[in-house]
Amino acid sequence: MLDNSAGPERYHRDDPLSAAVTEHFERNLERMSELAQRAGAHILFVTPAASLRNCSPFKSEGPAERDASVWYARGERLYADGKYAEARRAYERALDEDVCPLRATSAIRDAVRHVDAPVLDFERILAGKSEHGVPGDDWFVDHVHLSEAGYRLLGVEILEKLQQEGWVGGGAPTQTQVAEAGKRIHARMDDHAYGVSFRNLARVLSWAGKDIDAGPAAERAIALLGPDAEAYELLGRARQAQGALDSAERAYRDSIAADPERANGYARLGALLLQRRQPAPASVYLTEALRLGAERAEVHNNLALALMALGKPGDAEPHFERATALEPDSAKIWANRGVAEMQMDRLDEAEYSLAQAVALDASSVEAWTNLGMLYGQTGRWALAEEALRAAADLQPQSLAAKFNVAVALQQLGRQDAARALYEEVLRADPSHAGALRNLDLLDGR
Repeated sequence: MLDNSAGPERYHRDDPLSAAVTEHFERNLERMSELAQRAGAHILFVTPAASLRNCSPFKSEGPAERDASVWYARGERLYADGKYAEARRAYERALDEDVCPLRATSAIRDAVRHVDAPVLDFERILAGKSEHGVPGDDWFVDHVHLSEAGYRLLGVEILEKLQQEGWVGGGAPTQTQVAEAGKRIHARMDDHAYGVSFRNLARVLSWAGKDIDAGPAAERAIALLGPDAEAYELLGRARQAQGALDSAERAYRDSIAADPERANGYARLGALLLQRRQPAPASVYLTEALRLGAERAEVHNNLALALMALGKPGDAEPHFERATALEPDSAKIWANRGVAEMQMDRLDEAEYSLAQAVALDASSVEAWTNLGMLYGQTGRWALAEEALRAAADLQPQSLAAKFNVAVALQQLGRQDAARALYEEVLRADPSHAGALRNLDLLDGR
């Protein structure tokens, strides 16, 4: 389900919507309280706790003062320096500024505290029992799910709160009673249930873009479940994100061995082999992934790239077409398609594809560069200079980008401007062959 749902890349900051959601949530809590009172039932609300110290933001966006990753990094530095109260405030701000928090923000927790009903403030209780007052992996196994000790504490706190309200009798449970309850719960669980829970955790973390964080959970799932295709795939993604490509390849091959009819293992291995500049085997695995039902834009795009690398642009073309049909908002895929069409000398189609790419993502250096090259190839040097300058503005330190703009200026007859850029390139790289050659041309040599 997560593979087919909107990931963090689809989330964007929307403060009015966030405030409206919180207000709606608070109204729902009040409604629940009113319904319980009318029914003569008791209701207890619990503030949701979350990991602060060991959970980096799921998505950061905006200027520095609103960038969740900036606040999280600040919290890490303050915590390392022993400034724990300041660190907690920074971690809290990181959570609140997270565009895709997957945790209860301070506004949500405050909404629970304000409801007209008994409230167990578990978030504050847990903070008081956490290392230096900042909850982390001492109580959580991930961003929100408690460890066994955490759930034990929550159960005891709920029981004691119910007793305080006079809703249940008896005294506080003894340590012996808590331990016996734990044994009964363990007796009803098995390694498979634990393994599935760790696999699900790895899946959520990977969906959220935290592939490296998913690795340990995937390893624990494999240890408990044995050979498991999805767990191996998630482990492969973690290793690939770490740059351990040999290990990633082994994990993907193990995924295929565990379930030869599961498409994802083939798709992941094919993409990795393409990354490792092995287009021939990559095309084999990607083709098999499609045969098994991996009808996704990224698979078609990767297969098209592999076929292009094998010198088969005609075979690649239908896969680029299918990829853009499946994901028409992907600037990367349109840019790849445009390059392929340029190589096939289908320049009108290439121009359309590259124009689509820059319209969808004006920060795509590659798309602006290739569009500029296409304009130059077709003698439209004013448009070429505009596109190549857009690429250069996005990478001001790039000598290649400066050189490309200089070529366009030279073709437009703007010799002084072209000379200035060639000289700038040569100050950084005195042996730059293209700049030396074109300066000679400008000087009539």
